[in-house]
Amino acid sequence: MRNNGFKGWSLLFLGLALLSACGDEEGTPIASSTEPQPAPADLVTVESFETLAQFHLGDSKPSVRIALKRYVHPQALVPEREPLILLPGATQNHLIFDIHPDYSLARTLANEGYEVWLVDWRGRGDSWKGVAEKEGDPACRDVKEVFLREGCWSIDDFIHKDLPAVLQFVRDFTQAEHAILVGYSEGGTVALGYLGYVATLRANPEKAIQDLATHYQDGFISGMIGLAPALVVGEMDVDQSYADFPLQKLITWASQNFVENRFLLALAPNDVYLPFENLLNQFTLKLMDLALIPQGEDKITIEQAFLEKFLWSPTNIDPEVADAILLKNVEGMTAGELRQFGYGADPELENPGMQSLEDSDFTQANGGVQFHYLNALSAITLPVLFVVGDQDGVVSPINVELQYNQLPEGIDKWLEPAIPETGHVDLPTGLNAKTEVYPLILDWLSQHTLGYL
Repeated sequence: MRNNGFKGWSLLFLGLALLSACGDEEGTPIASSTEPQPAPADLVTVESFETLAQFHLGDSKPSVRIALKRYVHPQALVPEREPLILLPGATQNHLIFDIHPDYSLARTLANEGYEVWLVDWRGRGDSWKGVAEKEGDPACRDVKEVFLREGCWSIDDFIHKDLPAVLQFVRDFTQAEHAILVGYSEGGTVALGYLGYVATLRANPEKAIQDLATHYQDGFISGMIGLAPALVVGEMDVDQSYADFPLQKLITWASQNFVENRFLLALAPNDVYLPFENLLNQFTLKLMDLALIPQGEDKITIEQAFLEKFLWSPTNIDPEVADAILLKNVEGMTAGELRQFGYGADPELENPGMQSLEDSDFTQANGGVQFHYLNALSAITLPVLFVVGDQDGVVSPINVELQYNQLPEGIDKWLEPAIPETGHVDLPTGLNAKTEVYPLILDWLSQHTLGYL
């Protein structure tokens, strides 16, 4: 079996330094620094910023750190173009968009004249730095410790707390009238969930849990690009070939075990934050039980089989990039996130698909009614582009087509043919990204952003 980047990847789980610091108010940069660039020919500058999001909905003093990176090429920047906000996937930080100088969507877009913003969701990447323990508390605590004690986060938090805070910060910083979201995997879930919720409530704004204009920044987003968006990851009765898609057997097994908590207990018996190592170990063992990957002689061989089966196409990723993804990019996820992804495969649900968690503070603020994010796609009217790989083992082309078909007819929506020989993680980072993926994004942007003659 070809080696695609497994030299010492377990170092990822060692030496994580969690910094602690506090900021003063929402939307204020807490830190700013210019980082050195990896190559002299690369004139893109990178600045670091942080803003604050709500810990609980309705908090008057936001306290959760959300880290952002701003990429610009000073000579190429076209100021009148809408800024682009790139949202990472599950278990990932912002480096999925800048994992290597030769495979960097962020730098490619900046070199083409765009102002590019990268986000780390709460509990990931540079957003690990800390959270005020309670409103008004000047001290900061380890974000993991606080969240595990008071309730862990979910995709609902990304949609209704983190993303609105990011939009306000970018809007205030750039003074732009509009921006465009680029969501990869779970980032596409967040973008579509946000757009669907805002569009659904626009006709009845009084029913929104927080003000659409001031909190959700309604009207700021003018379009969205979804790279393998993941509003559906479970087995949906759409096409027989989709029912046979290997990941669906795994997701169905996982969701069926959510009820008695066997799946979560097996992953992390005393914790609701699931390190990537736990996820990888449990998934690969179960995949062997299901005969979806070959029996391996050692743990590394088994886990490599999982990565090549589901996360990337082994012929489409540079081993150096694979190493960097495992060492620098992948992190953990929460039980709440897993539960939400499981809704798409739960055979007990009459209407499967991504929904808000029944016990999230968003659902409680919504009168105890779970919001169905997949169904809400029918309310979106903004331009949308979907791109997916034909070998994606996490979000299949049929899955993306299902989401595309949920969007209303008559709007400006594009679904590109599945990119050949391309999996999930290698969609934005693969050997063919520069020739097959980035040009599609740039072409769509050229028709949907200002500043083109």
